[in-house]
Amino acid sequence: MIACRDHLSIVIDDLQWSPWAGNRAPKKEFASKDVKAVLGEKVVLDCFFSGRPVPTITWTDNQNRPIVPESSSPFNVTNYNRQLSISEVSQEDEGTFRCTAENKLGKAEAAINVNVTTPPLRTKDSLGTHTVPDQVDFTMPCKARAALGELIGQTVWYRNGEMLNTNNVPDPERYSFSEDNTELTIRQLVKEVDTASYQCSVTNSEGELYMNGYLRVIKSLEISRQPSRIVEVSPNSGAPYDITVLATGDTCCVINYLYFFNNGKLEENDLDTPPFRTNRSTGSISFDPASVPHDVLTKWLGEFRCEVSNSYQTKVARFSTVLMAPVVAEKESSGLWWIAILCGVLLIIIVIIIVMIIYKSNYPGATYKLEKTELEHNLNPVEDLLNQSFHEI
Repeated sequence: MIACRDHLSIVIDDLQWSPWAGNRAPKKEFASKDVKAVLGEKVVLDCFFSGRPVPTITWTDNQNRPIVPESSSPFNVTNYNRQLSISEVSQEDEGTFRCTAENKLGKAEAAINVNVTTPPLRTKDSLGTHTVPDQVDFTMPCKARAALGELIGQTVWYRNGEMLNTNNVPDPERYSFSEDNTELTIRQLVKEVDTASYQCSVTNSEGELYMNGYLRVIKSLEISRQPSRIVEVSPNSGAPYDITVLATGDTCCVINYLYFFNNGKLEENDLDTPPFRTNRSTGSISFDPASVPHDVLTKWLGEFRCEVSNSYQTKVARFSTVLMAPVVAEKESSGLWWIAILCGVLLIIIVIIIVMIIYKSNYPGATYKLEKTELEHNLNPVEDLLNQSFHEI
């Protein structure tokens, strides 16, 4: 018994015993390496470590900040912290995430690179449905975006399902593409030609985006009736002045009329109050200066504006009301002109008479005036000279 006890004592003395015998530090067994995460979708990162005691695993994000899952956080850890999931990947999630395993014997770490990628995505100015008046220029965009660093391929256009390029556009003089082919411009829209469905597609290494749109060309607003730019009004006119503004447009759309005076909007009751009169059935509006006192009339002298619009276009007609000069003053002014003309004619006649008198005085002509004594004796020197000349012959 003693010998056995001595032997046991020797064995125990030679044994290098430790309370952690059979345990080991953490060791990476598997970890995600380069993960491709699609923008807006869910992604899961894996980290598996061996070790004894079982190591505790923690995570840090691409900014080296500890990840602490919360209810409002897109991050979540499961399977004893061996998996980190991101519910909706954003562009900010691109980078290197780290998982660290640690126990009392040491720690180990793994780095996981997350590459955020996506097929082409729509932007707010992508191709859509548009209603545009004719006779104007219009540009249709085919814009797409991708994740940071992702390239987008060439844009391809279609019209009513058929591929569209510079060689087969309806009118080469009006149709043109931008340098990068992401915009199609049509100049001076024509309703019968340009109304159509338009499509475009954009691709990259992750997929394709196909967009569909429709261009509806409508007849443009045209102002068909409006007053003169200057409307001269007079209380003595005897008839109201027509200040109606009317327009024509596409049958698709209701035309609205808004009147303004000196930048202030005129309500319906304003246009039904003198000096205005409105015919609701025809839409005509008249201005009657004789229907109000002079002090009221002067308040309505100024700048008028009528905005004609539908859901897609606005046009403006402008005119001004001014007070006409009194009619009496015009007649008096006209009478003075006639008096001046008459005086001028009389002056010319008098000058002509004076000239003729002077001329006659200086040039009496070949007439010989007989003296009184010659007349008494029946003598005529001119006749005598003629008779003498005859005898001599």
